[in-house]
Amino acid sequence: MSLMGPELRKTKILKNDIPINSIDEDLFNRKDFAEIIANSIQSYSQSSSRSFVFGISGEWGSGKTSTINMVKEILGKSKDEEGFRVIEFTPWFFHGGSGLVSEFLSQFAIAMNGADRQLKKIAVKTFELAQVLRPLKYVPGMGGMVDATLDGAKALSRYLKENRQTVNEMKDEINSKIKSTGIKLLVIVDDLDRLSDKETAEMLMAIRCIADFENTFYLLAYDHSLLVQACDKIQKNFGEQYIGKIIQLPATLPSFTKRELKNYFLGEINNLPEWRELSFPKKERFESLISDGLSESFRNPRDVIRFMNLFPIKLRNARGELDPIDLFCLTMIEVFGHELFIHIRDNGYILTGQSMLYTVGEKERQEHKEEIVKVLEDIFKRLNSFGPISRRILLRLFPTIREYFPDVSARIGEDESGPSLRANWRIAHPDCFESYFCFSIPPEVIGKIEMERIIQASANQQDLEKHFEHFKSKEQLFELFSSIEDFASSKEVSLTKDQVRNLSDILVMESDNIIIPEGIVETKKRMATKIVKKLILTSSSMDERKEIVNYLIQRADQGKSKIALTYISVLVFLVAGFYHDIEDRFEDSVTRELVEKMLALIERKTDDIDVFVKNEDAMTILFYWQQWGKDNKQFQSFLRKLRESNLHLLQFIASSASKSISTEKPHVRYEVYRRYFEDLELIETISKEAKNLLSLLDEQGEEFPHRQEVKTFLEECLQPKQRKDKEVKET
Repeated sequence: MSLMGPELRKTKILKNDIPINSIDEDLFNRKDFAEIIANSIQSYSQSSSRSFVFGISGEWGSGKTSTINMVKEILGKSKDEEGFRVIEFTPWFFHGGSGLVSEFLSQFAIAMNGADRQLKKIAVKTFELAQVLRPLKYVPGMGGMVDATLDGAKALSRYLKENRQTVNEMKDEINSKIKSTGIKLLVIVDDLDRLSDKETAEMLMAIRCIADFENTFYLLAYDHSLLVQACDKIQKNFGEQYIGKIIQLPATLPSFTKRELKNYFLGEINNLPEWRELSFPKKERFESLISDGLSESFRNPRDVIRFMNLFPIKLRNARGELDPIDLFCLTMIEVFGHELFIHIRDNGYILTGQSMLYTVGEKERQEHKEEIVKVLEDIFKRLNSFGPISRRILLRLFPTIREYFPDVSARIGEDESGPSLRANWRIAHPDCFESYFCFSIPPEVIGKIEMERIIQASANQQDLEKHFEHFKSKEQLFELFSSIEDFASSKEVSLTKDQVRNLSDILVMESDNIIIPEGIVETKKRMATKIVKKLILTSSSMDERKEIVNYLIQRADQGKSKIALTYISVLVFLVAGFYHDIEDRFEDSVTRELVEKMLALIERKTDDIDVFVKNEDAMTILFYWQQWGKDNKQFQSFLRKLRESNLHLLQFIASSASKSISTEKPHVRYEVYRRYFEDLELIETISKEAKNLLSLLDEQGEEFPHRQEVKTFLEECLQPKQRKDKEVKET
């Protein structure tokens, strides 16, 4: 079942990482910093006409452009009558061309060009300076001023011949014209740190040595460390000193506080409807992640926006199948530690603990662990500041590898069993892992949503039967039983008494129809019993538990021989479990009452010995019948019937064959155990009749169940008798 669909159109509009334009949009209290910069510019411009360079330093995404916009807004509201004419230049638009200095001067000239005659003269002279520094072709925005094509050394030679001005003379003329107008110019240069090393040096040279006009003030925005790196390469490791000569007032943006970013992020994620509807246990897990410093992954608002543009899409495409907290963690790794994300995607076999199943010996296991740790630690180091955070996230996602990192495992301390992982469709379970990368549930697997439908249907017995019929027709009852068991193991399970009763009843009824894979050591009734017990124990009330068990006893009493034995098999395992399990048992008086009811039920429903001896749990029923009522006359009568019929005895031996794992070879085998018959005091009869039973076995044909195991058992029983006969004869 694919999880992908046309959900993107339902998702809220993705956020562009665009700067704010107004102080009213300021979410991180940068207004005060902007006011300091604006006041500094204004104060200096009132006291001096000499060019001055102000700098705003901050990492990419730290809000430099937003701060510049607030500075412009503050200056625009200034009471200074003269005000500022703002010229904005983004060198990144022009990098890679054939003369960044000339491009800068040309844009300066375009900004000055206008209806005012004096300004137009400044624009013309500035553009002429641009021509001298680099011959250009037609520049948009200058109209007819340079409609002629100027090209190469020929154009430069022509210009110098006609004008006969040096560069300094041209600068002096521009200075004079700017000063005479009384205009104040604020030139804003953003993204200075995105240029090549050579272009960075050129741009700084233009600002400090060429375009340092009167009444012209510069506001630069850059990442200081990147600017130093670029200048180091040009200035032979004297980049810091070089920048210090050019930028006269460098101011570093205040860093975002962890609380600011955390609150911004929580505000964004809590706007998601799916997130507001999280169950309480999931909210607890999320809060634990935040407390463990997960929100420290966000260094600036841009990081929050990047994450929040991707996560809602993934969450909606998951359609409720995937665990939202695991999906959240995986998306964090995808956004901020992509190398680790790829490693996780390609190594689910290791991270879910499957590879460890095939390691032999402690030495091989230890070497395998060390290799896993080495690879992961190398990745963590390459992720720099996100490395320690990604380490904690990974160990939360995959419980099986926590033991490889003992320094962290103890602190995490989450109790996450395999069934619970499967029930909640967590990434750490092998069945669920690939769904987090392909957003689909394998067709042969019962997913989380399908399971929720079944649980909802359990309130009505007829609806529940339809679901079971559907899975029975597809021969998927074993998968359905396993999924219900996982669900019942989850800490988040919440069922009504009627739901528990209906589920328990249908699990017993359908237990005979399960097809258990050959490689699994389990009987049908034991599997059903485990699930029913877990379901019953979800009820906190002792009276409710007792009522559900009594209901199953009543259902057994109402059924005919075969159906009754199906219920009895499960009930025997169930009551015996409560009888022996100190933690989960009923009160002693209730347990004794249930045992008495079971004895009475077995006595009433074992009259059909033909059906009883063929039941795969007949041996277990007899064992507990004996334990609970050893001197019971009906029990002794039943054993006499068994001894008197070789066919019944043979069928009973066959039904007692148990499935086990061979210790010599890794495969499943069946075996008839002698001690069972010794406990029931049947071994003497079997040994005495062993030869006749073997003959009867031959008559039954090849289809007789567990034929080879029964034959082996009877031959072993026959040997002591043969030895005894030989001893008597010799005597």
